[in-house]
Amino acid sequence: MDKHNEQILLHIYAHCLDVESFIKRFGNSIEDFKNDRAFYNSMCMSLMQISDLSRDLTDNFIESTKEQIPWRAVKGLRNWIAHEYMDLDIKIIWETATVDIPVLMKLCKDSISIEE
Repeated sequence: MDKHNEQILLHIYAHCLDVESFIKRFGNSIEDFKNDRAFYNSMCMSLMQISDLSRDLTDNFIESTKEQIPWRAVKGLRNWIAHEYMDLDIKIIWETATVDIPVLMKLCKDSISIEE
């Protein structure tokens, strides 16, 4: 793993940890998410950061991991959240946070040997 990708993945992983901590802090239900603006805003900001950071990964890394992570969708997430913010489908954001982020965390951990 080259240093460039390693640094990007460390930052992505940190934002994934934030998403995980928001769920622990605010609640593990979509109803809690729908009804708490602080939860919603925190989650969306971290997902936007992950999306922005993913744009800096090298083409080689993206190509080698595209079976595990839908990088095109990850990269597009930032613009979708930023431009459709008031009309986002909360179910998609929730699913991204609860289903997709754990997969991304595992990829980060495995790629750069993060230990807990």
